[in-house]
Amino acid sequence: MRKLALVPVLVVVSGAAVWVVAGTVAQGATAGSVSIAAATMQPIGATTHNNVTTPACGAPVASTQGSDNFGVLINSQGSALAPISLPQGATVTAFRYTVRDSDADFDTYAYLASKRLGKYPTELQGYSVLASVHSKSASSRVRQVVDTSIANALIDNTQFAYYVETVTCASNLEPIGIQVDYTTP
Repeated sequence: MRKLALVPVLVVVSGAAVWVVAGTVAQGATAGSVSIAAATMQPIGATTHNNVTTPACGAPVASTQGSDNFGVLINSQGSALAPISLPQGATVTAFRYTVRDSDADFDTYAYLASKRLGKYPTELQGYSVLASVHSKSASSRVRQVVDTSIANALIDNTQFAYYVETVTCASNLEPIGIQVDYTTP
């Protein structure tokens, strides 16, 4: 039977000490997390989950840039994309979306996706959603929605490119950020 160990990791970034990882993992494995601030994601006209055929919001929503307010993306809506760099051979264990959604009628969605690199018959093939979440119902508090049932969880950077997509259905929703948790052998 493998022993479990608590693995805290201290990282020094620009002179500031920050706790990046703390978790229980199998002995010899390392836990990690990659975060993306919503305010840094690139708005885009339409995405896989915000278009005429597959609108997460019920209908396509035009994208607007929005503004950063103390790390919260405000007055934005529609689609945004960002690349995500995960370690080769890592296993994704959780996909987290931090958001403030105080709107009972509209939600915001987040997806972790991959696209196969190389040859295949059509451009629409080779796409996969590894994880997805949405804000569901209204709350005035900041909350985190989590998906731990990850499809194709093993990261293979030699075969796939990975990215995150958000779709925000109304401009009064406030995305904050996305985290992808993983373990490495």
